[in-house]
Amino acid sequence: MSRQRVMGPGAAGARAAVTFLAALALLAVAPAPAGAGGNGGGAGATGKGDTIVSSIIDTSNAGSSRGKGHSGSRCVWVTLSDTQVTWLIHYLAGHPEITSGPLVDALAAWSAADGQATYDLSVRACDGVADPTTLTFHQKLVPITDAGPAATSQLRTLLPPPDLVITPLTGAVVGEPVFVSLRTDAGPGSPGYSLNASQMGTIGGQPVKIDIRATPTILEVFEGDVGDASTIDSCPAPGRAYDPSSELGPRRQARLPETCAMVFTHRTGGPGRRTEWTGYAQLDWKAEYSINGGPWQEILGLFSLRPISTTVREVNTAIERQP
Repeated sequence: MSRQRVMGPGAAGARAAVTFLAALALLAVAPAPAGAGGNGGGAGATGKGDTIVSSIIDTSNAGSSRGKGHSGSRCVWVTLSDTQVTWLIHYLAGHPEITSGPLVDALAAWSAADGQATYDLSVRACDGVADPTTLTFHQKLVPITDAGPAATSQLRTLLPPPDLVITPLTGAVVGEPVFVSLRTDAGPGSPGYSLNASQMGTIGGQPVKIDIRATPTILEVFEGDVGDASTIDSCPAPGRAYDPSSELGPRRQARLPETCAMVFTHRTGGPGRRTEWTGYAQLDWKAEYSINGGPWQEILGLFSLRPISTTVREVNTAIERQP
């Protein structure tokens, strides 16, 4: 495992959170389904100068009319970038006094959703100010053409979220490692796994064939504990699952370089504490694209995201006494 400190609330602030099509800068953002989605908040957001993020975390907005609009307001649904989502998760970890509310509820619902599907977090904003009460998550959709409403189609983002094995799945204990790895029986993390796909799109109104290939490289895990809002554990994908038959105990296995693990320093629940700590797993991808059979070009800063919510308890006796 490799634990690293990151500057600011979000580890992803230094790199863009983009889908493969956004990385190609080909297309506009599609209207999201069921009343969610819309103009993206912009990859690379860090919260500073980001009116959407700042209005989501502004507690003075609670119960006020800000973000709800009025006659003449311009109101749109905004889909948050993965970078904005990770920033907000780090923000929550640094502010334990936030024990409930729309952001906490939306992230908890997302982390409990189908792990095989890819989701977005969206919020309604009027005149650039978000209404946090409208925060919702929904399956991610991106456009594959800019040819107009009649020809526009959508597909789910091809890059899947991390398909995780978490041990123990429940019953996390303060000071004891929780192992996080990718499933190796199918999908991302399997030996030799790669994603290969082709889609038709448009550039400047002209149809083009876009070929994509991608392979997962690094798994990053942030536990969301209030004890440390800026430390991320990383390991080569797929990570190493806990091996109960190993002669090494859990703590020693957690220190192996091929292991990603969460180690909590604070329990959840009780007065002034959330019932779960919300973190995330992020899967970094090495990806390339080719247009109309041309040379392959690298896509930088590509990752997929999955929030993780964990209930943590304290015990009087350590599970493992070895160092």
